Formats: sequence, C-alpha cells, structure tokens
Amino acid sequence: MKTTIQALFLVIAVAGLMSCEKLKSIADVEFDTAMSTDLDIAVEQATKSTPAGYSYTAKSTIDPTSDPEVKKYADKIKKYQVTSLKVVVTGVSESGVTLGQGTWFRISDKSNSAQWVLPGDFDVTVGKSYTLGNENGQWDNVQQILGRNAEFDVASEGTSNKNNITIKLEVSIGAEVTANPL
Repeated sequence: MKTTIQALFLVIAVAGLMSCEKLKSIADVEFDTAMSTDLDIAVEQATKSTPAGYSYTAKSTIDPTSDPEVKKYADKIKKYQVTSLKVVVTGVSESGVTLGQGTWFRISDKSNSAQWVLPGDFDVTVGKSYTLGNENGQWDNVQQILGRNAEFDVASEGTSNKNNITIKLEVSIGAEVTANPL
C-alpha cells in the first residue's frame, strides 16, 4: 500500500512537471524578422588581378537587436529558424558586369561561419537575386549566430569582369523567431 501511494505521488509529480513545461510553451511568442545589410563593392584595380578578373572585398555588419521585436525579447529568445537568405543587386554603375565563378559570400561571428560560393558567373543586373541555400547546412550556423543576438559580419570576396565600377548588393536574412516572455 505504501509503495502504491509513493508511486502515485511520483506519477502526479512527473505529470505536474510535464504540464508546467507544456503550459510554459503556450506562452511562446512567434514573429518574423527580416535583417539586411548592404555590401558596397568598389572594383578599382587598373589591371586584372587574376585571369578571372578584377578582385574585390566587401564587408558589413548586421545587429539582430536593431529589429524592435528582437530587442524586446532578446533575453527570452528560444530559437531562430532561418526561412530565407538571399543577395539582391540594388545598384551597379554600368551594364555588362558579372561576378566571377568562385566569388563567395560569408556570414560570420567569432564562433561560427557560413559560406556560399558562386558555382558560375553571376550577371549583375539591378533586381537580380541569388539565393544563399542550405545545401551544406549553412543555415544551422546562421541560426546559431543569430541566437547570440550580437552583431555579426557579412562579407563577400571575388572577382568582376570589369574595373572602375561600383556594385551595391543587399544581403537579407528572413527568420522566424520563437521567444518566451515567462
């Protein structure tokens, strides 16, 4: 009888704890966020730096807490789920510009990085986009970076077929955020 009562109390205690977790998850808040930054590329070399073209390097930062909702729940965020990652051409100083095969884009902080490499030449035309996919699990690393709610770097390095030009690329990250204010 004593063993039965103890077992019953144990079952009630475990059920109570599980119920508390389920109740706590009911308070979860989900919202979408979009973060972006511009990469301003200036290709200024007078002579080709490689047989593939004229080299460039560009770098910028994103602060997740610049989104008011992220800032509001920063200490209560349970997870980020990346829903999209892309590069969009928002400006180019002349037509006929391409970024060469092997040009890369990287999102990184002190602990993680995710990188994408152009598999072929990319025509730089205003409005054209390139999706930064998840073929090698890169989004997992981006989610970890976002989860630190600290500034991180967005960079690109590669080649262009032309020099004395400027290119503006917007790198954007779409994510679903789950936070719990309790």
